[in-house]
Amino acid sequence: MKIITALMFFCVAALSGCSSDEKAESENTSNSSSLEVHDIIVDENGYSPEKIKITDAKTKKVQLNFQRMTDATCATEVIYEPQDINVKLPIGEKISVVFDITKDNEITFGCHMDKMLKGVIVKQVSL
Repeated sequence: MKIITALMFFCVAALSGCSSDEKAESENTSNSSSLEVHDIIVDENGYSPEKIKITDAKTKKVQLNFQRMTDATCATEVIYEPQDINVKLPIGEKISVVFDITKDNEITFGCHMDKMLKGVIVKQVSL
């Protein structure tokens, strides 16, 4: 009987051990989409896809995972001056770059040759 009582006490303690703050934080994390992630291939044709559309109003940042596949273009780095982004793209490596889209509805990133090759992130949120 003592063992059953002890087990019941342990189960109640374990179930009540998660505070309401921890539950709320867990729920916010799963319901929040403040970061959106996309893969970008960099090849002879430039950035693919060339255009990323953001339609979720909760999205505040966009992470682009660049993977350069060729040395035949000027896209050896990705640049976006307004956010001081200038990141080298070594061939064959996946490089993540995070863009803040809270201030700009359109972000045009590109190569070091005045964006001869470029891509764009467009925020199109329906009201």
